[in-house]
Amino acid sequence: MIRQPAVRGVGALVLGTWLLAVPTRASAQPEELLPDDGPPRAQPADPYGDELADPYNDEAADAATPPTEAASAPGADTAGGEAFVSLDDAVARAIYERAVVLHAAEDYDNARMLLEEALARSPNGPVADDARALHTDCTQRLSAATEPAAAAELEAPVDPYEDIREVQDSLDPFDIQETRDSIDPFTDDVELARDRLRGRRTFILYGGALGFTLGLAAGNLDDPDTSPLVPALLGAGAGVGGSYLLADQMDLTAGQASTMAWSGAWSGMAGGILVDLAGIDTSSSTGVARGVALGGALGTVAGWFAGKRLSPTEGDVSMVNSLGLYGTSLGLLVGVSIDPVESEAYSINALVGAAVGLGAGLYLAPRLEVSRRRMLWVDLGATVGASVPWLLVYPAVIDSSSRGDEQAVGTMSALGLLGGAYLAWYWTRNMDAPDDAEVAGLSPVPGLVQRSPDGRWGLGVPVPRSPENPSLAPPTGAWGVAVDVLAGAF
Repeated sequence: MIRQPAVRGVGALVLGTWLLAVPTRASAQPEELLPDDGPPRAQPADPYGDELADPYNDEAADAATPPTEAASAPGADTAGGEAFVSLDDAVARAIYERAVVLHAAEDYDNARMLLEEALARSPNGPVADDARALHTDCTQRLSAATEPAAAAELEAPVDPYEDIREVQDSLDPFDIQETRDSIDPFTDDVELARDRLRGRRTFILYGGALGFTLGLAAGNLDDPDTSPLVPALLGAGAGVGGSYLLADQMDLTAGQASTMAWSGAWSGMAGGILVDLAGIDTSSSTGVARGVALGGALGTVAGWFAGKRLSPTEGDVSMVNSLGLYGTSLGLLVGVSIDPVESEAYSINALVGAAVGLGAGLYLAPRLEVSRRRMLWVDLGATVGASVPWLLVYPAVIDSSSRGDEQAVGTMSALGLLGGAYLAWYWTRNMDAPDDAEVAGLSPVPGLVQRSPDGRWGLGVPVPRSPENPSLAPPTGAWGVAVDVLAGAF
């Protein structure tokens, strides 16, 4: 019979030996306890699956070069002989591969966005350097595509004055301050607004003149008991008021309004002359006035049609009118030279001369670019040339017993008119070329005659100024005006 304490000792020995053997067995064979059917740690699951197909170009997707194996990429860790890649690096690689496909399909904008996402995921990963290089290439290609469009926008900017609003309808054309205040240099085309204002004024003034003529024709100039001034003034008032109301609807430029005015004036002159010639020795003042009024009305309508159709400039109208005046004056001076027996010969000469001058003006106006300012200088030269013989020569040769003095001076005056107009035209040949004048360096001093430092002469606009120079002497308290006649560098 075995004793109980001995049995207990043997059991404790067996149990202790088994407990010591368990950890020794588990640590001796670690590989047997690992599962062998799971994916390796170096090959994480692709978060994008099979969605890397190119939606733009399948050939471009096939041509894309896949990156190198993760095991050979720099920065990969090795554990147990196999490569280990982090999840961010794997996602960055997948995004980079997608960006390569889009780059091959020339979708640089989306490719650049994906490359930025890849770099944000893994700024120092295996594909970081390639992603930066491809990002730089996408940026350069996008910049090259946008530069021509930007250059085209600079070459053809949007015209801010394409839709020009008209000057205020309630504008008073005779109020200079209101005219200036009404022009907004930021929203209006200033030159166009000023041109319309000049046309408005011309139209209203001519309306008053035409109304005065119509009122004069409505009266009886041959009746000494009636005054023709009352109907003439009433007609002038009606003409100004009607023109003022029609000015907004007419919307005339300065050239169009001048065409209407001068067409009415020349037609009125022709109507009066024709009435006078039709009733030689029997024509009356009332009949001539009515011929002028009828011709002026018809000429105004014709001038409106011509102005709307041709849209002449103020320079064109000035040239036509100037040549018409030259022709009329030459016709009258020729009449003085031949001393006709009948006084109606002067009317015929004036009518023929006006027709020739106006015809020449209509022919030359569209072929010559002339400003109104230059034509005013030419008119001044013609006037001076025609006046000098009567002012200087005629007082010395006047003879009350003969008509030969008037005939001689008339011939000289006609030649002086042509010579003065030609010289003024020649001297003002550079007036309409301000760029050339600036290049020539004309004197900035506002004088009538200017001389540039290189010796060129030209005509300027004399500007009134104060004759005192505060830097040389104190003011005297008197007020005066001076105009520089000659200015320049010598």
